[in-house]
Amino acid sequence: MSHRKVMHIKKRTEGTSNELSFSVLDAKSSVSDAPSASPRTLSALGKVSVFTVPDRQSGEPSAAISSFGMSQRRKNQAAAAVGGSVIYSLPMQEVKSRKRHRRFVRLLQAVGALALVAIIVLAGVQLTGNVVQRQKTSHASIDTAIELLAQTDEAMFALDDAVTAPAQSSNQVLKQRISDLAAAASLLDRAANAAEEAATLTADSVNAETAAEAKASAAARKDLVEAGRIVLIQGAAAKRAADLAVRTWDAAAAADALARQAVEALEANPKAIEESMGLSEQAIAGFQDALVLLRQAKEVYPQADFSLLEEYLELRGAAQQNALAADEAAQAGDESLENANTIAYNSVEGQAARIAAQMPEDPAQPVVDVYAVVGAEADAAYQEARERASSADAALRTYLEEAR
Repeated sequence: MSHRKVMHIKKRTEGTSNELSFSVLDAKSSVSDAPSASPRTLSALGKVSVFTVPDRQSGEPSAAISSFGMSQRRKNQAAAAVGGSVIYSLPMQEVKSRKRHRRFVRLLQAVGALALVAIIVLAGVQLTGNVVQRQKTSHASIDTAIELLAQTDEAMFALDDAVTAPAQSSNQVLKQRISDLAAAASLLDRAANAAEEAATLTADSVNAETAAEAKASAAARKDLVEAGRIVLIQGAAAKRAADLAVRTWDAAAAADALARQAVEALEANPKAIEESMGLSEQAIAGFQDALVLLRQAKEVYPQADFSLLEEYLELRGAAQQNALAADEAAQAGDESLENANTIAYNSVEGQAARIAAQMPEDPAQPVVDVYAVVGAEADAAYQEARERASSADAALRTYLEEAR
């Protein structure tokens, strides 16, 4: 029987899975001040002056009859009229009718003036009431927006801590942080809506500025949440893929040990074919388990290049298939088939050894390499959003302090 070469698997540093570090930040970012929950005292509602139309009192001027320049006849006629001898006179019924008409006209004029005043006063009162109500609603909406913003502070601080070293956190912690961000995003949407409502209702410039800053803060925080979510998702994926890569290599190392035991069993006792076959079968299953874990890592983090490790595991599994076939041929007494499979085994093991020489010491290195680039881009986007959120919060605090 041809001699089988023993494939010694390259040793890896113990504890690698616990020493992985993917943080591309130079140092933990300082936590920006959260918007204070100090009382808001917005500008007082200005008094609304209601102007009314004055009631003009009008009287008819008395007619002054002068006799200057009158002819004697006209003077005599005037004297006669005064004396009771009526020369020119209207019927009494007509006189009374005209007097009633004048009184009715004056009454209508007075009633019309009063009605106009009442309409103007009523309109002014209604307008004042609408303005007051709109201002109250605007103030309440701003308070609501600020309260909703404050409710996201804790999530913002936790996000900042998690983003500093996302790949060093447990997957469970990262999942919880991502879930918290979804809840924070909902609060920020509500805050933006409340600020928008306040801006449309108010006529007060300070109130309008505060509403605008509250809306800007909500938008900036929303961008921060999205950028942070990407960082955490990237970190969670990298962490998961790295863990799977390390588990892959652990499974490969266990399978390699079984393969070496199969060879050693035959070297110690050429008749221990059954034992060698059993060990080869276990080794084949072990390499298959390693491939399953590796393909999970590829699915979780497809950007990482695991092609060398995958090829290595496939070659090692194929070599064990040749070893098993050689043992079966030896058991059947077919020396020619046994030798052919043994030669194939040695050839495939040689290919695997050459692939192993090209592989990095750390099985998770492909993840590290990709995350150094992708993670850095996500971190840069996060820091940019963080600066905008900090600026918006600072402006909002300034308006609130000035409004006290």
